[in-house]
Amino acid sequence: MRVEEAFDFEQWARLGFAIADRPVLASDVRNLKREYVRLIRNFDELPRPPARYTIKDLYERDSLDMLSHPHWSSAVVERIALSADLGRLAAGMLGVRRIRLWGTSFICKYAGAPGKNAIRWHRDMTSWQCLSAPRLLTFWVALNSVSPTNGGMEFAAGSHRVEAAGLGDDADLDAYDGHPIVGPAGSISVHHCLTGHRSRPNTSPRDRIAMTLHYMDADLHYVPGTASDKHINVSLIADRNNEIDEAYFPIVYGA
Repeated sequence: MRVEEAFDFEQWARLGFAIADRPVLASDVRNLKREYVRLIRNFDELPRPPARYTIKDLYERDSLDMLSHPHWSSAVVERIALSADLGRLAAGMLGVRRIRLWGTSFICKYAGAPGKNAIRWHRDMTSWQCLSAPRLLTFWVALNSVSPTNGGMEFAAGSHRVEAAGLGDDADLDAYDGHPIVGPAGSISVHHCLTGHRSRPNTSPRDRIAMTLHYMDADLHYVPGTASDKHINVSLIADRNNEIDEAYFPIVYGA
C-alpha cells in the first residue's frame, strides 16, 4: 500500500490536517519506543546527541521530555525520516516539487502528572518565521495508543486559513473546534504549519510517547532577524553560512 492511500486529501485541504485511516507505521512502533528509551538513558554518551529541550517551568520538569533531531543519533528514526514515500506525500500535500527534512523529535508525556504537561494551542509556523513561506508540514506518530486522556494531539480545524505575516501569540486558536486523535499505537496524522494544535495532560497510568517528522518545501530560504531567530534550527543554518543545505536538512524527495 502506498502511504498516500491512508490519508484523505480533501480533509487535508479543508481542515488543515488529516488522520490516516490505518496505523501506517505500526510495524516500527516497538523499535521507535526502544530508541527513545536508549537515547534518554545514554544521552551523555551519545557521539552526536539530539538537542534536549530545557523545560523552563519547574512545575513541568518531571512530567515532560522533548528530544529534537533524534535522527542524528538513531538509524531507526533516520530511516523513517528520510523515507521517499513520506517525502512524496509531503510534496503532494504542499503542492511543491522538492521536499527537505526540517527536523524530527520525540516527545514523552510521563504518567502520573495530572494537571501538568499540557501543551497549549499553537501554530508551528509561529516558531518557524525564520523561513520564507509557510510551506511546511508535520507528521505526528503515536507510539502508544492515543486519546485525549493520555495527552494525544488535538487540531484546531480550519485554522490554517490565516495570513502567515505577523503571526503573534496564536490566541485566536481558542475560537476553533478541536478535533482529537483517537487510535492505536502507530496512528499517524499530518498537519500544516499554520494549523493550530495542542495536547492535554497525560492523566493515564502510562507514559505517552510520540514522534514528529517535519518537512519543508526545499526551495524555502532563511529570513534573518525574525521572532524565530532563537529556534534551534537557526543555529544550524548559521553553521552553514546562512544556507539551508543538506548537512543538516537533507533533500528526501525530488532531488
